[in-house]
Amino acid sequence: RVFKKYGVILRIVTFSKGATLQSLIEFDQVLAAIQAKSELEGQNIYAGCCTLNIQFSNLDVVTVKYNNDRSRDFTNPHLPSGNQDSSVAELGGIPMGPFGSSPFGGASAAPSPYSQPSSPVGGSMGGPMGMGGSMGGQMGGGMGGMGMASGMGMASLGMGPSVLIVSNMEETRVTPDVIFTLFGVYGDVLRVKIMYNRKDTALVQFTLPSGAENAYNNLNGVFLFGKPLKVNFSKHQQVALPKDSSNEGDSGLTKDFSGSPLHRFKNPNSKHTSHLIHPVDMLHVTNLPLDISDEQVRGLFGQYGTVLGFKFFEQNRKMALVQMGSVEEATHALVFLHGYKIAEGAHIRVSFSKSKIHKPGEA
Repeated sequence: RVFKKYGVILRIVTFSKGATLQSLIEFDQVLAAIQAKSELEGQNIYAGCCTLNIQFSNLDVVTVKYNNDRSRDFTNPHLPSGNQDSSVAELGGIPMGPFGSSPFGGASAAPSPYSQPSSPVGGSMGGPMGMGGSMGGQMGGGMGGMGMASGMGMASLGMGPSVLIVSNMEETRVTPDVIFTLFGVYGDVLRVKIMYNRKDTALVQFTLPSGAENAYNNLNGVFLFGKPLKVNFSKHQQVALPKDSSNEGDSGLTKDFSGSPLHRFKNPNSKHTSHLIHPVDMLHVTNLPLDISDEQVRGLFGQYGTVLGFKFFEQNRKMALVQMGSVEEATHALVFLHGYKIAEGAHIRVSFSKSKIHKPGEA
């Protein structure tokens, strides 16, 4: 009952390991498993005890041979009941996955929880999650004991994953501002923290979970400064600011953007929400001075690559399309020129665009 609010559960197996009760839970969708892990990780079943420790399992599918208090296949109600320990005895040592041991939520070398496992029962399976209760004494009763948690205040458990972990960055060129601008294309970024001991890795906190999901879907694998970004969901629920703003160890690696004027999604009905696309070589530029020339705009964007095409909007010269020589060049131009002060009181805004620059004579 604790987990079913997040999606359809296909199979569950519970077993004891040492002084803890552990379970394997298989959802029918990847997103359900991700949300369940994000909202329930670290929560207590009872006040002050029975803390849930949830990881993504290495298993593609949970194999269930008996339907009883220890295991159940909800897709096959006709399985025999066996005895209470039969399903557990056949499990042996179950690999629980590497995610729990990583201080970064397992997003570096570990596979993405969004990846689709090769499952003999479907192809779009969420994959099982490994779950253990870290508690002072063994919790009995199988899932019956866990069902008692359904009465706790679920609204206090969070709204879903809003923090991403980004790795494989070019650490000599990436700054919190660069990360904020790029990831801010897909949602309003609240805070960015570059790791002090791993400067090719950063945490990015969005104001809403939808921003994190949009950024994950569109930026994972995108090249920035010659390296493909690795983007994943973090186990952290927020990015903490340094306790001492003068902390030399942080050296400006953590930055709060809560009051930034460059947020694109302040208005819930913003047109940016319906224009989200994967990075492309075409840029949409707005807030240009009316007296600026095409040569000046070409020169500005030409600092970051080859400008293959340029066109003012016929009915509004404060807007233009700029086509760069590659997606990476367009990405570089966006992170450095979005919010650029091009004239007194005028800061240009840059976005990726689906539009095309048609040559004379083209339809």
